[in-house]
Amino acid sequence: MDIGPVIGSNIEYFLNFGIKIYMEDFLAAYNKPKYTVFLDDKLTLDEKKFFSENFSYGDNYFDGLICWDILSYLETKFARTFVEKISAKMKPTSFVLGFFQTLKGKGPAPVHKYRVLDEFNLEHIPVELKMETRKIYQSREINQLFPGYQSQKFYLLKHNILEVLLKKV
Repeated sequence: MDIGPVIGSNIEYFLNFGIKIYMEDFLAAYNKPKYTVFLDDKLTLDEKKFFSENFSYGDNYFDGLICWDILSYLETKFARTFVEKISAKMKPTSFVLGFFQTLKGKGPAPVHKYRVLDEFNLEHIPVELKMETRKIYQSREINQLFPGYQSQKFYLLKHNILEVLLKKV
């Protein structure tokens, strides 16, 4: 399951390996006005409505999740809720590939999409959507965000992105 912006060449890349891939542009859905409500005089996400209309797959459905750097743009509470919901849809021994921002900018900045170029390289492409980095996760916090998963690898990439590979245990 790829929850980043849809990129046709990424679909093709995985299909060439015989991998069935599902794609849902999480941030596009997350930013739709129809999911916002006023609560305590501020706009907030209607989580119940959001999850009733998005990611409606059965439990133990996916072998892997590519969540790019999306969790860095979410409020911590909602990121935890999302991880809990999506974890139920992950098969035992499935993997999660996640990227996390390591620097917090000043105000909203362009969100990026990632194009898979080959088995070793990704292209980092800014998109029109701008969001503020809400949370800089440390390694320990990432492990806490994904209970029931074991960290396999942590790499610091170009553009100050932390790449994390986790395995459901």
